Amino acid sequence: MQIELHPAAAEDKPALVNLVQLYLHDLGDYGGPAPDAHGRYQVPDLDLYLSRPDRAAFLIHAEGRLAGFALVHQNSRLHGAFEGHVVESLFVLRGLRRRGIGAGAAAMLFERLPGRWEVATPAANIPATAFWRAVSQRYTLGLYEELWYQHNGWRGTVETFAVPPVALR
Repeated sequence: MQIELHPAAAEDKPALVNLVQLYLHDLGDYGGPAPDAHGRYQVPDLDLYLSRPDRAAFLIHAEGRLAGFALVHQNSRLHGAFEGHVVESLFVLRGLRRRGIGAGAAAMLFERLPGRWEVATPAANIPATAFWRAVSQRYTLGLYEELWYQHNGWRGTVETFAVPPVALR
C-alpha cells in the first residue's frame, strides 16, 4: 500500500479539524473527552501546529486518499520542553486500520524529524500502547526504552528512542 505523509498547510485545516473530531470520538472508548452540547469535541488550537516551529501537523494519505493525521510538538512529559519530538497524536481512519498505514506513517514521521523521540500512551488505551510498542520495537530494532509515567492525573507508558536508531548509525 502506498502511504504518504504531507505537512499540513493552512488550507488543510478544515480536513484536519474533521479528522481530530473523529480521533477524539474514538478516544471516548478509553476515557477521552466528551462532546459538548452540540455533539462537537474541543479541538486543540490547530493554528499552533500549522504556524509554530516547535509544532507540526501532518496529513496521512494511503493510495492517494486522506487516511489520517499526526500532530507533533516538543513538550516532553519527562523533560518539559526539549530538543526532540513528541507524538501528540497519530490517527488512522477506522476503515483503514490494521493495514500498516499507521506504522508506515510513524516511520515516515521519524525519518522526517530525526533526533530524540517520545511517544506517551495513556494506560487505558491498550490498543495504542500495543501499537506504539510494536512500532518502537520494529523501527529501532529493539533499541528503545519504555517507562511507566504517572503525574497530575495522567498515567501510562512513554516510549523513548533516537532517530536514526543507534544500531543504524
